[in-house]
Amino acid sequence: WSSTMKALVIHAADDTINGAPGPDYRYGWGLMNTKKSAEIISRDTAQNGFASVNELILNEGQELAYQVKASGEEPLKATIAWTDVPGPYNYDNPDTTKMVLVNDLDMRISYKKEQEFAPYILDPSTPSANAGTGDNYRDNVEVIYINETDKDSLYTLHISHKGMLENDIQAFSLIVTGGSIEQQEARSKPSNLTAQLNQYSGQVELNWDHTFLDAAEEQRFNHYQVFRSDELLETTTKKYFTEALPDTGVYNYTVVASYNDGESHPAGPVQVYWDDSILVDVWPGDANNDAYVDASDVLPIGLYYGQENGENNNPGSAWEIHQRVPWDLDGETPKRIFADTNGDGKINAADVLVIGLNYSQTHQQNNEQFTGNDPTLNEVLKYFKVEISDDQPKEGELQLDLQWNSDEPLQGLAFDVIIENKEKLQSYELDVSNSFLGDDLIVFDYDHEDESMLDIAFTNKKQPVHVENTRLGTLILNHTWKHDETVNLTFDQIITSDDRLMESVEINYVVGSGSITTSAENELPLKNHLADNYPNPFNPSTTIEYSLEKPGHVSLTIYTIAGQKVKTLVNEQKSAGVHSIRFDANSLSSGVYLYKIETTNFSKVKKLTLIK
Repeated sequence: WSSTMKALVIHAADDTINGAPGPDYRYGWGLMNTKKSAEIISRDTAQNGFASVNELILNEGQELAYQVKASGEEPLKATIAWTDVPGPYNYDNPDTTKMVLVNDLDMRISYKKEQEFAPYILDPSTPSANAGTGDNYRDNVEVIYINETDKDSLYTLHISHKGMLENDIQAFSLIVTGGSIEQQEARSKPSNLTAQLNQYSGQVELNWDHTFLDAAEEQRFNHYQVFRSDELLETTTKKYFTEALPDTGVYNYTVVASYNDGESHPAGPVQVYWDDSILVDVWPGDANNDAYVDASDVLPIGLYYGQENGENNNPGSAWEIHQRVPWDLDGETPKRIFADTNGDGKINAADVLVIGLNYSQTHQQNNEQFTGNDPTLNEVLKYFKVEISDDQPKEGELQLDLQWNSDEPLQGLAFDVIIENKEKLQSYELDVSNSFLGDDLIVFDYDHEDESMLDIAFTNKKQPVHVENTRLGTLILNHTWKHDETVNLTFDQIITSDDRLMESVEINYVVGSGSITTSAENELPLKNHLADNYPNPFNPSTTIEYSLEKPGHVSLTIYTIAGQKVKTLVNEQKSAGVHSIRFDANSLSSGVYLYKIETTNFSKVKKLTLIK
C-alpha cells in the first residue's frame, strides 16, 4: 500500500536535523534513511526481530487493541498512516491552515493503566515551536515515541477513530519497532455518548450506543464502566446511567467497555455544566413578570401557546418564588418560562388557572438578567368613557361591541371595566363566538366583587391575525339600572398585544336604551402609574410616561443598577393627567439603569437598558 511506504519512510527517517525530537515545519520528519527502512522490513520477517509492518482495516465504531512486549534495548516507536478519502475542494490558498481531514484515526499507547502516550503534534499558530504530544486531528500520519522501556514490559497500543468513518471503513498501515506484537484483539467501544442535565435538580442522564463487531466479541463483553472526571461511578450492563451531581461546576463523563481480555478506548468525554445562576425567579401567575397578576398576564400565554420543553420544572402554583430553568438559551426563553405559570413544561389553558388562583397578588419586581417583560406586551393606559342616559331607560341587557380598526396583526386584548353602580350589575359575558380571532381563543375574566371593576382578557392561541375593520367580541352586561340613573363605564388599562395598535380599538354601543358617548382623550387617570419606557432597549434616548390621579409634587430620577444617582429628570409640581419626558443618555455608557418616580402615596421603580 502507498500508506505502508509513507509510514515506513517516516518511521525510519533520521530525526536529528533541528536537535529536537519529532517533526517540524521546516525539515518535516527528518532525512530519509533507506537502509533503516530495509532493515525494518527484514526484522519484520525474522523471529523476535522486535519490528513489524502491518496493513490493517479499521471498521466503523471499532477499536483495535494490540499487546506489545518491549525489547528494552531501543525506544518503542509506533507509526500509523492512511490514505484519507477525498475532502472538500480547497478554494483557498495552498498554504491554508483549514483542517480538511475526513477520517480521523487516533493512536495511543498505554502502560498498566497508569500512563498514556500520545502522538507528536505541531501548532500552526506557532510554527517555530518544537513538537509536542497530544491529540493529532490534522494529519493522516501519527507517530508515538517512548524513549526508554523495561525489557519484556507490556504496553497496549490502541487504534480508534473520531466521529463517523466515511464509507464505514478505513485501511491503514502500522509500523512498530522496539517491541513485538504479542496478540491482537479488536475491541469496539461505546458510541454516540450524550449527556442531558436538568439545571434545576442537577440530575444528569447519560445515554450511549454500542455495536459489537461480531458474536465472538459480544461473548467477551463484561460490562460498561462510567467515569466522571476520572472517578469510576458505576459498572453496568445497561446503555444509560443517571446521577445527581454533588455540586455546581463542570464535569466530564466517559464510558468504557470492559472485556475478558481488556478494556476499550473510552467513549467521550461529554461535558456538562451545572450553573444554578441561570435559574430564574418565577412568581406563578405573573406571566409577563411586571410584578402584578392581572388580566394582561393572559396575553403571553396566547403568544407562546402550545410550546413545551417536555419536563416538569419545579412545578407549583403557590404564591411564592419558584426557581426554574430556562427552557433553552435563545432570546425568547425568559418570556416562555414566565408564561409557563405552573411549571409543568407546557404552555396551555392550565396556566390561565394559576392567574385566577393568584389574581391581584403583587411582588417586588426582580432586577435580574431575565425580567421577562416583552416590549409588545407593555401596559398602556387608555380611557374609553361610556355614558348611558335616558329619561326612560329600559332595564335588561346592554351590549358593547369591541371593534378592531386596523390591518395590523392582533394576538389578544386585555382590559379593565370600571362600572359605577356595579351592585346593580346582575351578570356579564364576553361573547367571542363571532370574533375574527376565530375559535382558538383563551377567554379570561375576573370579578372584583368588593370593587367596581371587571377584568377581562382574551388571546389567540395561534399566530397573530391580520384582518381589518372587524369584530373582536361583545361585552354583554345584564343590569337593573333605573331610568333616572346615569351609568359610567370606563375602560381602563386597555392592553393590546402591541401598544402601537392601541388606537385601533373601538367600542360601539349595540343594543339597549339611551345614548352613548365614547372618548379616548381628555380623561383623567384613575390611578397613579409609571409606564415602561419606550423603546427599551434604547440608544441614545427613550421616552418615559407617567400618570397622576391628582396634582402633586413629582420626582423622576435615573439611577445605576447599584443605586447611584445619575440624573434627575423631573422635580416639580405637576398637574393631574398623563405626562411624558424624553431621557437622553448620550453621555452614559451601555448598561442597565433604574428609573424611579415618587409622588404623594406612590413610588415605583422600573428598569431600562442602554445598548450602544
